[in-house]
Amino acid sequence: MTWIALRVTPDSNRDGVIAALFASGSQGVQEDGPAVITHFPGDTRIDDIRDAVIHADPKAAIAIGSAPDIDYSQWVASVSAQRAGELVIVPPWLAANRDPQKTIIIDPAMAFGTGEHATTRGVIRLMHGVIRRGDVVADLGAGSAVLSIAAVKLGASRVAAVEIDHDSIANADENVRVNGVSDSVEVIEGDATVILPLLAPVRVVLANIISSVLTVMLPAIKAALGAQGQAILSGILVEERATMLAALESAGWWVQREDTEDTFTIGGTVNLADEAAHHIRVSRVGVGECIALRNGAGKGAVGILVKANKSSALVDVSEVIEIPKPAAIHLLAPVADRDRMLWLAEKAMELGVSSWRPVIWRRSRSVTPRGEGPTFQAKLKARMISALVQSGSGWLPDIFPEATIDRAVAATPLGTRVLLAKDGEPMAGVPMQPPVTIALGPEHVSAYALTIEP
Repeated sequence: MTWIALRVTPDSNRDGVIAALFASGSQGVQEDGPAVITHFPGDTRIDDIRDAVIHADPKAAIAIGSAPDIDYSQWVASVSAQRAGELVIVPPWLAANRDPQKTIIIDPAMAFGTGEHATTRGVIRLMHGVIRRGDVVADLGAGSAVLSIAAVKLGASRVAAVEIDHDSIANADENVRVNGVSDSVEVIEGDATVILPLLAPVRVVLANIISSVLTVMLPAIKAALGAQGQAILSGILVEERATMLAALESAGWWVQREDTEDTFTIGGTVNLADEAAHHIRVSRVGVGECIALRNGAGKGAVGILVKANKSSALVDVSEVIEIPKPAAIHLLAPVADRDRMLWLAEKAMELGVSSWRPVIWRRSRSVTPRGEGPTFQAKLKARMISALVQSGSGWLPDIFPEATIDRAVAATPLGTRVLLAKDGEPMAGVPMQPPVTIALGPEHVSAYALTIEP
């Protein structure tokens, strides 16, 4: 059977292009940098699909070619073990001699979710700090049911794996059976927007779907959550982060943690954007010289700079490294003078903090000019990135918008919570139960002494 390969590079409406491809009959898309790739049977009316894409994004670039029938056995042979936190996702032929409590066996059929994709691993890493023993969970767009199985391995007692694609159901059922979680996971075929209200209340919702669908489903997800409910949302591109955060904030959500994974591949080429290119330029690194890369999410690489200009740079990767994640330290930083906050951001990078959450104290209102708003947040992140490169660290903290102290504390994980103030007690010798949250109190306020909340 012959196939038509379609490569589309959106200009201004990526979600609209992807939606148009699915509406035209695509069974899946592959993200390749700014482009998306999909395949259609050889007898497809490709002009109709081109018209649908152009209607969604008039300036999208479209490349059409032929593709041979895929040798499925070669793809199966390429699947390897994938670690996500304490869990490992493996195909059946790599499952021997592994701890069954920490191993997820996934048959690499055509259903999405073998662990090869960064979004799958990212959701599972976040699940480690969210899933509690006895939780009831809804997994939307379950695909292979890998997230549902992971939820049970992490302590959930009951999971509904909802998947609209009929071709994925048999694979999901088989994966559930092979992993011995049939008593806890029910695979349901249907539309998540229809089925989710029937499952409510649940304590956790997992949704690894494209951002345009997530945005539409936010009200239904929120309505389905019970007391102390939490959701893990994935499938969001890095460039969509600000838009999604704004949508979440306007809908009354509080973001507690984020996970971003960029991939460096030996022999591959990394395209660096303007901020990184600027840093290379001011550091006087020349073409042909060796350069170290960090993605801010625990991945590093070494390569050769092959091209550089004002707005971009290209690096050929020769070595990839994993950087261990430091202990979880969450910083609640007071909204204060801009220069002081930028200085504090540099020190936070040296300390290896996991998250930065600005807090609006009463005293913050009297400071001018103070560090707040999206423009300052971008400047603060740039300062952190610069400090990341200089320190050689591998992890950039999650950066959140300003909040009151009550809301900021409510969004922090359980563990030790410390408030530092001018008149507080010394921290030396204080027992710490991770994760640790440190709040810096306002100056000259004696009412806020050191407090410890286990």
